[in-house]
Amino acid sequence: YRFSNARGMVQFGPNETTLKNIVLTCGSDGTGTVKLNGVVRYPGGDVENLRPDLQVVADVPVDESLLHAMPEEFTRKLAGTKLGGRILFNGTYKRVGHAGQIAGAASLTDGTFEVADGARDEGKGEGVKLSGIEAQVTIVPGTIALKEARAEYRAGGMEEGAPLTLTATGSIDTGGAAAGAGGKEGAGAGLAVLKLGAKGEDVSVPAVLPGFLPETALARWA
Repeated sequence: YRFSNARGMVQFGPNETTLKNIVLTCGSDGTGTVKLNGVVRYPGGDVENLRPDLQVVADVPVDESLLHAMPEEFTRKLAGTKLGGRILFNGTYKRVGHAGQIAGAASLTDGTFEVADGARDEGKGEGVKLSGIEAQVTIVPGTIALKEARAEYRAGGMEEGAPLTLTATGSIDTGGAAAGAGGKEGAGAGLAVLKLGAKGEDVSVPAVLPGFLPETALARWA
C-alpha cells in the first residue's frame, strides 16, 4: 500500500521515535489520508523490535490497492467481487506480544459489494448486489461489533423492481485478545453472530455472504 506526500514532525531518540501530526496521502486516486500520532519504541535501540503505540485517524477509499494490502486470507475470499466506498477509522494501533492490535471505531460510507452469478463456488451460485452501504463498526481486542448497517440488496440477476433494504447487527469473535496475550485463540474464537432484517422482519442470510467471513468465524457460523 503506497503512501506519499508525508508531512509532520518526527523526533528521534535512542529508544523511541515520536510522531506528531504525521499526515500521509494514499489511495489509487490520491484522496485518502492517514494521520498518525504517538510513539514507536525500540527498547535498547533494537530497531528490529519495533513496538508502535499510535493514534490513527484515517479516511481511505476502498480500492484495489487497499484490498491488495490486506491479509491473503481475506483477499482470497474477495476473488470475483467488486467493492467500493470509503472507510473512516479513529482508533489505535499497538503491538502486543508478537501481534499488532487495532482498536477503535470504523465506518463504511457509500459502499458497494457485488458478486456476479457464478463468480464463486466453481462457477455455481447466485450473485448478490449490495449498494448504498452504510455501516458502523466498533473494534476491540477479540471482537468486531457491527453496531448498525444498512444496504440496498438485490439477488443476482434481479434488476427490476425496488431493491430490498437490509439492516444488520452482529459481531465476530476474532480471538484477538487471547492471541495477543498468549498466542493462542480463546475457546470462543471465531464465533460469528449476524442478524439481518428487512422491513422489520428477520430475513435469511444470502447463501454467498458467510463465505466472506474469516475461516475461524465461518467454521462457527451462527
